[in-house]
Amino acid sequence: MIDKATAERIKDAADIVEVVGDYVHLTRRGANYMGLCPFHNDRHPSLYVADDHFYCFACGAHGDVIDFAANFFDLPLYEAAQRLAADFGVDANQPPTKEVLEKRRQ
Repeated sequence: MIDKATAERIKDAADIVEVVGDYVHLTRRGANYMGLCPFHNDRHPSLYVADDHFYCFACGAHGDVIDFAANFFDLPLYEAAQRLAADFGVDANQPPTKEVLEKRRQ
């Protein structure tokens, strides 16, 4: 089972803009990003992506990077967290690296 601390390390390591941007074309809007929502038939960009969450103004889908992966890949939260941990090399027994912490501070 992935505990809360590990989930936080996954969220720190798996930048939501980077993850969503791998599957959705995002356009920068000020400090945040917008794109077509993959969770409904979107014709106009309604998916808002900030540093720590996403939100669709049309269908109401929202959450963090783990929620996005769970919805996108149609996985339970636990399996989505495991997939992100594997993809981003997060070890449950290791604290986040200095680079990850610095990236989050920016």
